[in-house]
Parts: sequence; C-alpha cells; structure tokens
Amino acid sequence: MWLINAKTITLEQIPDRDLENQDDTTAKQLRYGVLSHRWETDGEPTFDDYRLGRPSCTKNGMRKIEKCCEIAQSQGLELVWADTCCIDKRSSAELQEAINSMYRYYKQAAICFVYLSDVDVQTWRETFAKSKWFTRGWTLQELLAPMHLRFYDRNWQYLGNKSELCQLISEATGIQEDILTGKTELRECSVAQRMSWAANRETTRIEDRAYSLLGIFDVNMPMLYGEGHKSFLRLQEEIIKTLDDYSIFVWRGLQEGFPGLFASSPKAFIGSANVRNTRDRKGKRPYSVNNRGIHGMIPLIPYTLDTYLTILPCVCDDASGQAGNVGIFLRRLYEDDQFMRVSVSGEDWMKNASAWIMQHGINRLCLERSISVRQSPLLPEDMRDLYAERMQAFRINEDLLKRTDRSAAQFSVSGNWDEETRIISLPPGSRRIHSVGSINIGDQERDIEIVRLGFDHDYHPVVYLTQRGILYSENEDHRGVFMENFRCASATENAIRLLPSGENFQAASPALGGHWSHYKQIPDGSWIAEMSPDVDGFWALRADRLEGLDVRIVRRGFRGKQIMYRCVGRVRLGRTVVDGHLLWDLQIDELCTHRKSPSSEQPGNADSQAVKELQKDVRELTRRIDGMSFNS
Repeated sequence: MWLINAKTITLEQIPDRDLENQDDTTAKQLRYGVLSHRWETDGEPTFDDYRLGRPSCTKNGMRKIEKCCEIAQSQGLELVWADTCCIDKRSSAELQEAINSMYRYYKQAAICFVYLSDVDVQTWRETFAKSKWFTRGWTLQELLAPMHLRFYDRNWQYLGNKSELCQLISEATGIQEDILTGKTELRECSVAQRMSWAANRETTRIEDRAYSLLGIFDVNMPMLYGEGHKSFLRLQEEIIKTLDDYSIFVWRGLQEGFPGLFASSPKAFIGSANVRNTRDRKGKRPYSVNNRGIHGMIPLIPYTLDTYLTILPCVCDDASGQAGNVGIFLRRLYEDDQFMRVSVSGEDWMKNASAWIMQHGINRLCLERSISVRQSPLLPEDMRDLYAERMQAFRINEDLLKRTDRSAAQFSVSGNWDEETRIISLPPGSRRIHSVGSINIGDQERDIEIVRLGFDHDYHPVVYLTQRGILYSENEDHRGVFMENFRCASATENAIRLLPSGENFQAASPALGGHWSHYKQIPDGSWIAEMSPDVDGFWALRADRLEGLDVRIVRRGFRGKQIMYRCVGRVRLGRTVVDGHLLWDLQIDELCTHRKSPSSEQPGNADSQAVKELQKDVRELTRRIDGMSFNS
C-alpha cells in the first residue's frame, strides 16, 4: 500500500501486513488518514508525478494534497492515502487490488478528511447537502466505511464531523442516521436498500457504477474496463453467491428484450429504500446462476395468461408503518422451464403482495416449481408475442351464439361476458382461473348442451363439454350418477379445480372419475377425443398452452364387435391478439343436432314429470354454480 508522508509529501510503500499486524510501538506511527474528494478537471497529481520526484505545484490538485497532509499532522497523523496518487495505474494488477481493497483502506483509516470544493463556510448550511460530493459513485463507500469523518469547505475551513452533521448527511443521501453513526451495521441493511443509496450517484466510467460498490456488499471481482453494463450484472452475480437476500430482485425499470431478474444499473433501485430482508425459521429456498439463467424452486401463483406472481421473502414498509411481502411477475417462455421477468399493467413489482393474496384468497393456487429465469437478451423472433398484454380470456365463435328469427338468443353465458367482442374473461389475479365461464346452448337442440372454459396451473386452456342427451337416459341410476358427477364437477373446488401439472387428473378431480378425454389420431391425420372414461356424456379437453387444440369429439359405440365413432362436434383453440391483448380463440362447430330416443320423445306422465324436474335442477344448479365463488 502506497502512502504519502505528511511531512515530506513523498510516497512510501508500507506492506499490508504491517498495517494489519501492528503492535503498540508501531500503531501510532502507521495510523493514516485518507482524503475523500471529487476529482477536478484542472489537474490532479498522479502516481507518476511522485515517481519522478516531488510533483509540480502547478497542478491545482496538489494544493488539496498539501492541505490534507497539513491537517493530518495537526491530528497526529504522519501518513495520508489519496486515490489520485497512491495507486500505480500502470499496473493492472495493482489497480485491481486497490479497487477491491479500497473499502478496507477507508475503513482502517484513523480519519477521513472530506474536501467539499463547492461549499463555502459562509453559506455552508444552504449548500452542504447540494454538494456534488454527494452525487458521485465512489464517495458512497468513502462516507460509509470510515468511523471518523471530518468535513471541510473549499478553503479547508472545518465544518463538522459525521456525528455532528449526521442529520444533514441523512437528508442529502437518504441513508438512515443509525447507519451513518454505526448503530446499525451495514450488513443488516438489505441489498435493495444499499443499492438505493447509489441510485442517484454517477461515475465517469460505466463500469465504476459496479466497482464502486464492491466494498458496500463485501464482494470481490476482477476489473474489466470496457465491458460496460455487464459489470453491474457481474456484481449482482457475486452478491447472490454470498447473500441469500431476495431484495436484490426488487427494482423497477424493465427494458424490453432484457428479461432477467438482475437490474441494468443502480438507478433501478430508486424506489427500493424501504425494502427489508426477512428471516424464516424454515430457511429460504436457495437459487443459483447457471447457463439456463437464475435457477431455483420458485413459488408461482397464476396471475394472468402465461404470467405468474411470485412472493419474495422480503418486505416493503409503507408510510403507515405496515409491511407486506413483495411480489414480482414472471412469464413462461417457449420452453416449459424457462421464464422471464415482466411488468403487468405498468407495474414491475407488487408492493404488498402478501396482503393482496390474503384478500383474494388465492394462496391455495401457489405451487413451487423448479424453473430458470432467463438472463441473456431475447432474440427478435422470441419477442413476437412476449410483451403483448395478456388476458385470461376466450373469444367465442359465432356458430355457438345462434339466435332465432326474432333475434332472441338461443344461448346464455355466465362470467364476465362482452357480447360485442364475444369475449369471456377473468380479471388479472382472479382465483378462479379454473372456471372462466360457461355457455349453455341447450335451446339449440344440439348434442352439446354446456361448454365450460378455464385454465390449469400451467395455463393450458381447458374445455369441459356435457352432452345433452345424457339427461334423457331411461336409466334412473345412470341419470343419478351423471347428475352427482356433474354437481360435484361444477360445485366443489376439489373437482372443478384443474390439474396443477396436467398429469394427474384423478388427484385433482376425483368426482369426475379420474381421467381426461383420450386423444387418438385417425388415419386421415386428424385427432378425435373420446368421453371421459368414467363419466358418460362428459368431455374434459386440455389444450397445449402454446399450440392449442384441434380435435373432433366423438361418442364410441359398437356394431357387432367393431368399434364405431359418432362425431358430436369439432373443438379448436388457438392463440390470437385482440386490441393488443393476447387471448384464446375458441371455435366449436360441426355440432350435431340432438336426436331424442323414442322413449324420451313420448314419455309417460311420471317420466315426463321426472325429466322436467331434472332439467329444472340442472338449470338452477348451473345458475348457482356460475354465480358462486369457491372458498378455500
């Protein structure tokens, strides 16, 4: 470590071990002061100036060194360190060592002398907090690391020490007084909070925005001048290697094309000063950086199409003193395990997500998944639909929405229905993604009577269809079984809640008997779907979250020993954009007209009454189901 001899104004090299292992005899001799200042444009003395002999006094920066040494001697110090002339910048190794050690240099100093070149003692109370010293990136660690700071004006008139000026410094920097005085240790502050202190500071070189913060987070990394913005990304990677602090993800200012969890600069943390890290008896889920991005077990709550809210183990204090967990939004990419960070309705993160979850009762929808959040920039072809606004919605084809000659509707829709656009939707954050709404086309005398729409946890669209003819079965036990299953499938959460992963239907929907409708490819290349195996007259179709679905729903029968299929209709689902919103387009066509059995066309009085009562039960049940909200 190079130090300036305060008497001779020459450089002396002191081994680091001598500074760290001092006995009583050498302690006084090796105590040193440090100069904190802004570099001036009119010249600063350099290491080379000293190497060639005492630097020329023509450089205005030399005046600072001389005055600092003079004041240091008055404080009983014989050595001074200054960043302008105590680093041999010709040596990349020494420069790298100095930058990684700079926080320690300031922390070990006996006194830090702060020179404010734009403050005058006559007006210092009005100009102190406005000094440019408070806007520079490197001076943040110079403020926080030393225990003792003494502030001087442009003429080296003493203004006060850190304790005396603590309130003014806090107002100028946004750093709490307890942190400035050392009552609260720096390591007790969250990553987001520390980043917020640097948010409004500037550095001459882009890379120094990261390098000037190494000591603040007690990390080390190699200096690569010329890497630009990547330096700040590398800093964040180093931070998460040593700190399990999720507040590093609480920032604003997402940029299109850059999907990662890391911010591009400290400016993104301007609104994060009140974010605190939290502790949990169960511990926190670990995460790491690999070639797939940031990987970990992440809790995902469906929020809107393809998009999830994840709750972070950190809280944000509001003006009223209330604190709630912070949430951020993640959107699934083409690969099932790949996600990107997005904003929803202009918000990059949710301030009190835990209270929002309790209010809406959707904590039961939370599932932990092993995912990777992509860090590398997106390719142009990947960005086509990723930034389009999402809707948990289906647009219904007109073929389902028939009317009579007098324009009377031959259908009824439950849910948030827009008749003009033919869109049925759920608002973002709804807990009923499994049940967006339903369409009853019973008045159209077709084989299909009820179409119910929803999503599973992975945002695979799901279509439930019931066949009209099943209600007219002559077998009372058959009708009863169907009604019981239909009642359960529609009215209980355990049954209607769809698959978390799309692979175990029985676990999620026991009342349906256990299975999705089976898909089979027939010789012409198209696909058919049979009824759910254990519930006659019921189809449960799950589409792919990206590719959708194109399938004909069929009933299976036998002619002798030969299996025969009767097509009931065709169901197609595809993604589409309507008024800038990505949603699903539902086409149900090729529907067959219902053919009543002879026994149901001319029922006896008793049977006729039973059928009417059964139909009444179904209509009433459907009305109640569509209007209800399921409680957890």
